[in-house]
Formats: sequence, C-alpha cells, structure tokens
Amino acid sequence: MTPESIFKSNTLTRLWKMEGWKQRLETVVLGEAHCVSEWGQDFRPEYARIGKLRPMLHHRVAFVALSATLSSTDIKKLRATAEFRPDVNIINVGNDRSNVMKMKNYARSFKDLDFVVKDMKKTIVYFETRFETQRALCHLRPLLDLPDRGKVAAFHACKSDGIKELYMDKFRRVMPVSKEFDGRANQVLVQ
Repeated sequence: MTPESIFKSNTLTRLWKMEGWKQRLETVVLGEAHCVSEWGQDFRPEYARIGKLRPMLHHRVAFVALSATLSSTDIKKLRATAEFRPDVNIINVGNDRSNVMKMKNYARSFKDLDFVVKDMKKTIVYFETRFETQRALCHLRPLLDLPDRGKVAAFHACKSDGIKELYMDKFRRVMPVSKEFDGRANQVLVQ
C-alpha cells in the first residue's frame, strides 16, 4: 500500500480502523524508507504522515523500515516522522552503492533532462503528474536514434499491469515516472 492509499482511500481508512483486522496485523513494513524523509515535505506529503499509523494499531505491531540509501540524517528524520521509540534497533550495513546516485534537481524545462539520454545509464526521473511524465517521454525519445527509442519508457497509473510488469522486468534505460512507481510512481526509465 502506498501512503496515499492508506490516508486517502475510504476503503483502506476503514480497514485500518477495523478491530478484527488490526488484531491479525503483525508488522508494518516501510519499504524504500528514505522516501519518508526525502518526499514527506513536498513531493509526496502523505509520507510525512506515516507515524500517524502507530496510534491506530496495537502496541505489539512491529514497524520495520528498509532502505539501501538512508543517510544518518535521514535515519534521524525517519525515527521522528515514523515515531520510532528511542530504543529502536538500527541495523546499518552501509549504503555505499556505486550504481545509485541520488540527485534532486528542479528542471526549468524538459530540455534540462537531455543529459540522461546522452550517457544512457539506467535512470529514473520522477514527476508530479502522468501528464508531465508523458510529456518528458515525448521530449526524450526523439533525441535518440530510431533503434534506441524503445529504451525510454514512461511508467504511470494509466499503464496496464502487464505493461508495468514488462517495464520493471526489462527496466528501460530512462523511465519518466509518476508517484505510482514508488508505490510504483509517474516516471521515465532509461536503460
């Protein structure tokens, strides 16, 4: 479940209040937990509300946060936002990933993305809306030779489940994505 679905879906909001369901719940896992501190302010504000789940659940429910890229600063923010107890166990096996580079740039135009197709390294570019995601795809594909244009694909909620799975299996070189990707967001993938 994405934080948006937890806090905005009437059906899921009711589910989190059902005593029988809560009795059977054992663990809440926050996958890609770095998103809580990175996205919780402006891009996906529901991430900042994740700690609001705690009072809704029994005290025995374990909360587990997983990430390959949490910095020590992000760990502090996550502990506060997710309302982890001060004595929480933190297992850090390091997050030095030479193949993962985190960049936060605000583009003034789609032309600012041209660099992603020049290197053709695997790249995910996040967008606020499906419309922006699709426009980025339309901008990037013509920059490539015809045989390489299929290496850039858009990922958003309007894509069928089959297409989404295909994109994830093949992971294109550049993928513009919407919020659905990380919960499977609006994005452009480059492979």
